[in-house]
Amino acid sequence: MVRAYDIAVVGGGVMGLNVALAAVRAGQSVVLIERHRCGAGASATPLGALLPHIPDAPSERKAFQFAALTSLPSHLGSLEAETGLAIGYHRHGRLVPIRRAGFLARMRRAEARFGEIWRTDETGFSFSILPPDARRDLLDPASCPLGIAHDTLSARLSAPAYVEALRTALAGRVTLLEGEEFQDFDTATGRLRGSPAVSAVSCGRLVVAGGWQSYPLLERLGTPALGAPVWGTVALVAASLQPAAPVICDDGLYVVPQTQGRVAVGSTADGAPPPEGEPSHALSALLARARGLVTGLAEAPLVATWSGARPRSSTGNPLVGPLEPEARIWAATGGYKISLAIAHVVAAALVEEMTGGEPGIPLPASFRAAAHFPVQQR
Repeated sequence: MVRAYDIAVVGGGVMGLNVALAAVRAGQSVVLIERHRCGAGASATPLGALLPHIPDAPSERKAFQFAALTSLPSHLGSLEAETGLAIGYHRHGRLVPIRRAGFLARMRRAEARFGEIWRTDETGFSFSILPPDARRDLLDPASCPLGIAHDTLSARLSAPAYVEALRTALAGRVTLLEGEEFQDFDTATGRLRGSPAVSAVSCGRLVVAGGWQSYPLLERLGTPALGAPVWGTVALVAASLQPAAPVICDDGLYVVPQTQGRVAVGSTADGAPPPEGEPSHALSALLARARGLVTGLAEAPLVATWSGARPRSSTGNPLVGPLEPEARIWAATGGYKISLAIAHVVAAALVEEMTGGEPGIPLPASFRAAAHFPVQQR
């Protein structure tokens, strides 16, 4: 017996879960298919940093991300109220050491333009350059000889808790097929092929939101090669920074304070997965940098490591929207470093378009299929 749904979502990370939630809220019947378990991929990262683009010049992509970051607290608050689960969202800003004259010039442009780009009169978010010794409680002044870039928009959350809240909100409202494999989709009949449970499903529209695994999957569905995985690694160390400590970013190094006496230290692009349960050589070097940069981490012992692959498209932009003229196959992937921040607005826009509505926050043209490859007839 084949069960029909309005929408089938492939992928149970933050992107796929948000698409499923937006779809059921719009009255659509949804089946969500996850090869492993929800949040098993990059959505389980302990880093959880939510960092805006530097506001040195306006762009459609930056405006979309800004709208996502400013609307995220409301989205998370609704999830917490609905599920009773804490997601650990905190907005304490970001610090970036400045060492090079060229980078200082860019930071000065941002300091001059942030009010316009971030609508500071309305939102209150600011960007400024602090003296090298302004945050000696966290940063050695010698590590930031030209100053410290500081913004008040950056935030953090617990990504695993976000996934769990989304999964809980979907319980009983979608058909969740975890541990099931999707292989192919017949656009003529709407039938899915894969493991037995998946092969018993048909849908009106298919949404591919499987992180980096979306790329080989989409190739099987007839698209060109559109992206590749980029490995990220994180070390958790035992250290207690002040409760309102900001995220610290330094040339590929991210230091993110957590709860319960933990600090996450990591990188988005590590090149290759590390050995099971061990930090990679690159992560060990980053950890050494973090211990030398951030006051309070010098003797912090390593508690755990994490590694995962994030989806990065060939254009560097997310791939979102219909992929063929019949609009049966849609994509929501390629967020790379910004998926946690934008997933809820991507999902809302996608579902609005699917159901004939007008997105409140329209998708940037650079996210569309036409910006990634010429739309091809299947």
